[in-house]
Amino acid sequence: MSRLIAVVGLVVGLLGGASASAAVPGESVQIRLFNVDDKMQAVLSNSRMSNQLVASATYGGDTGFVDVSSLIQLGTNSFSITVTNTTGGWTYGYQIMRNNVIVAQGQCGTVGVTGCDDNSRALGLVAVLNPIVVVGGGCATAGTTLCIDQKPGDARFQVQVQYSTSEGGGMSGPGNPIPLAGFGVTEGGLFWFFNAGNPEMLLKIIDACSLNQHFWVFFAATTNVGFTVTVTDSVTGHQAIYRNPDLTAALPVQDTGAMACP
Repeated sequence: MSRLIAVVGLVVGLLGGASASAAVPGESVQIRLFNVDDKMQAVLSNSRMSNQLVASATYGGDTGFVDVSSLIQLGTNSFSITVTNTTGGWTYGYQIMRNNVIVAQGQCGTVGVTGCDDNSRALGLVAVLNPIVVVGGGCATAGTTLCIDQKPGDARFQVQVQYSTSEGGGMSGPGNPIPLAGFGVTEGGLFWFFNAGNPEMLLKIIDACSLNQHFWVFFAATTNVGFTVTVTDSVTGHQAIYRNPDLTAALPVQDTGAMACP
């Protein structure tokens, strides 16, 4: 009887983005199993499915990159890879690729040569590997959050604004986003504070990775109330935060070193 030897779990957070077979436009995800002794299989779980078999291989096998783009959903996609062994040494290898970039991988031993257990017979569960991979992020334009693209549809950047002023007896609250994607503008947007018909701020993010290895944040606010702007890169977790004092005319911001590129 085969025994469970290793469990490899990884989490791929995906959002937005153009593969013809992609369930999420712009997302391409493949998985590869190789260096197998004696058997490997991978299952996928997300908001649409649970433990869906997506790849399997037996001794010495190599699946090549199996396209699972049609199964990927917005949010968290969890792969669980199991390795089983019947006798002698055991080995494994796996790779996860998203949009032509390897985002998770692992390998142990060399099939037919050296096992992870030095070729001795494995007994029971001998390894548990849990790499965590977060790519894309979880930004969704709703409520008080504005999402801005790096690439079409990826919603990489999350922008939030808070305002506060002593004027008019004192007022405070979140800035309200006005997405402009419907007008073909996906790398910037507007915010209003007091009246939806009267925007207070225009903000955009520029991909300058080829120039100085940074994303730039530019914005102009036509107001004198106090506010805080928080821009978050959902891939790296990097943040850029900007503040304007109350009763002070806001100056334009052109930050060419806002957030480092990955």
